Amino acid sequence: YNFVYPIIMCAVSNDSEIMKMILHHKYIDVNVKNMCGKTALKICGERNHLECLKLLLVHPEIKLYETHRIFCWDCFTESRAVYE
Repeated sequence: YNFVYPIIMCAVSNDSEIMKMILHHKYIDVNVKNMCGKTALKICGERNHLECLKLLLVHPEIKLYETHRIFCWDCFTESRAVYE
């Protein structure tokens, strides 16, 4: 299933105001991965979303060293559609 997590959506859209609210939630999993195995931190880094990246980096539960899939067809087709 392709679940949409609010923290992932904020990372994609670079919505730092919503990201601040999400990160203050007591039970947020800041290391949750999307269907391609990417965390919000990885997405922000790839897309150069600096405001959200800064917010994630100071969160006490963020994991800096995560393994990610090398290739995901769904992510490839999604990003390819943006450039067509």
